[in-house]
Amino acid sequence: MWVSPKQAVMVVPNRVDITSLASIVGEKVDPASEIPVRDRLRAEALANDVDGVERVIARLDLHLAELDEEEPEEETQQLIDELRSQRIAS
Repeated sequence: MWVSPKQAVMVVPNRVDITSLASIVGEKVDPASEIPVRDRLRAEALANDVDGVERVIARLDLHLAELDEEEPEEETQQLIDELRSQRIAS
C-alpha cells in the first residue's frame, strides 16, 4: 500500500523519518514532480532541521538546473519562502 508523505505525517505525526523516507521514494518514482520535494521540506521543517531544509533546497536547485529549469514551481517557491521567513522570525 502506497502512503504519501502527507498521509505519513497524519498517521505518525512524530515520525519525521517515515515522512522523509516516503518523500525520497516519491522523488524516485516521479523525479519531475516537486510534490515529494515539498513534502521533504515540510518533514525537515517539522524536525527543526534548518540545515536539512537548505540541503533539500540545494538538491532541488541542482535538479532544476539539470532540467534546464530556472525556477521551482510557484507552490514550492512559496513554501521555501515561508520556511525561510519562519527561520528568520525565530
